[in-house]
Amino acid sequence: MNFIRNESRIVDDLCRKIVYAIDQANTINPQYLCECDKQRLLQDEAIGLCNNLKRELNHIAATIPCNKNFLAIQTENIEREIALLRAWRKSCNATRANVMVKEITRRKNTAEKFGFIIGKEDIQPVIDELTEKINSVT
Repeated sequence: MNFIRNESRIVDDLCRKIVYAIDQANTINPQYLCECDKQRLLQDEAIGLCNNLKRELNHIAATIPCNKNFLAIQTENIEREIALLRAWRKSCNATRANVMVKEITRRKNTAEKFGFIIGKEDIQPVIDELTEKINSVT
């Protein structure tokens, strides 16, 4: 009986954390790269928690006699949720690219505002840095 209570608490905590991570990521409307990064980290956290939940359900199924069909259906639902989270995370790459363009423009405008003359050779390192960040995300 203690095992069931403990596992129930673990499953509840994982579900609560998944919903929290998804909710937090969904409330972010990225305007800066750091917000894009924060959103992606929360999406990654939700995916990781879903995998933990799947493992926990498999552990329960292996330890005590239970309805295997019910657990199989729940595992499929979790897999679907993971697929949705990955698709959401992938769709955020377009937003990230737009944010990068805006950030480059802001940096250029700020530099020009303070009297710096920005030529292609001056801004190229910034473009290379941001391109590298985009490539590391995809």
